[in-house]
Amino acid sequence: MSLLHKPVEQIDRADIDSLITGEVVESRTIDYKATLLADTADDKKELCFDVSAFANALGGDILFGVTERRDENGKNTGIPAAATGIAGLNFEQERLRLEQVLYSKIQPKLPSLQFKEVRGDIGPIMFLRVSRSWAMPHLVTNDKWLRAYIRASGSKGAPLDVVELRTAFLLSQSLPDRVRGFRDSRLPKIMSGDTPVKVQANSKVVIHAVSVPVSEGTVSLGANAEALRRLPCPAFVPDDHQVTHNFRFNLDGLLLYDTEFDVFEKQRGAFTTRYVQVFRAGAVEAVGTLDTDSEYLPLRFGGSLAAYVQALLKMLRDDGFVPPIYVLVTLLNVNGRRLYVHRLRREDLPPGEWQPFDRATLPLPEVLFESLDGDPKDLLRPALDALWQAGGWAWYFEP
Repeated sequence: MSLLHKPVEQIDRADIDSLITGEVVESRTIDYKATLLADTADDKKELCFDVSAFANALGGDILFGVTERRDENGKNTGIPAAATGIAGLNFEQERLRLEQVLYSKIQPKLPSLQFKEVRGDIGPIMFLRVSRSWAMPHLVTNDKWLRAYIRASGSKGAPLDVVELRTAFLLSQSLPDRVRGFRDSRLPKIMSGDTPVKVQANSKVVIHAVSVPVSEGTVSLGANAEALRRLPCPAFVPDDHQVTHNFRFNLDGLLLYDTEFDVFEKQRGAFTTRYVQVFRAGAVEAVGTLDTDSEYLPLRFGGSLAAYVQALLKMLRDDGFVPPIYVLVTLLNVNGRRLYVHRLRREDLPPGEWQPFDRATLPLPEVLFESLDGDPKDLLRPALDALWQAGGWAWYFEP
């Protein structure tokens, strides 16, 4: 059992109690510590070894303030005994201190550390989530040496040898290419109509998202099927007809799609305008129409796109799609189309001028979401800047 599937902000005392009653032993993704020691040089080194070992492996959770059972010789068994907590712990002060130690002693800097205060018996429990990193290997630094560890079992971890270090470097460098390769393999199918459902649209927006922590494995989608029914499809153009939201499992995972029915042209029948395909391998594909009555893209398209991506990924978080997440946006068949931004004075505009897109396909650069919190337009900014540059402007802007 692991808590990695659950967002840190939702972790509570009941989750920790379930680890204890379930006798969940320390593993590659969980570690228990009765105390929080980061005072001496040795304490700091030990902490950095533990945290970097998780980041270099699958990621994991460290629970400070959870004691372990001991064997007949008085040694820790790795089985949690009690959610004691740490008496007198000033959570915010200790969080800042730990961040300072970890960010200063581990290189390259860890992409994500998430803390949560949980009620213990005599004081707070500090819950620390270390995300799996693709900037690995992360090295613990000292004035005289650099060392890399990886979490291999319930122990602190084992040092990486030269061959393992080289493999880790190559893996971190190859991931963006693999993500782009996934998009490149899907776009021809979408353009040819070889998709789970056929989207009746001329211009389309395609959103691909790949969760790094699960891109090497699979995600179970059936356990939360009812919640997944509520996943939204990308609707950037107002609906003209009656819309039905559909849901079914398929070979790739889970498919959601919206169909419209024109009551005035019944011979046309129902037609699909957008869909979301959730792949059990840890990827999402969302396709929607960009067709409007004019040459312009939908109004406030940039902000709507960013808000949709953030909302979709947050809804998928409970099913294991956790950051870091690569997001790739592509616009199809948009040659001659234009961006539309209104109510701005010329002096408020960045350098540039309105220009039609000069190509049919706009594959925007991939964006790495290290968190799902914050302004969605800031999270997707590199892609939005590229889109606005394709439309003739120096950077993204919308009122």
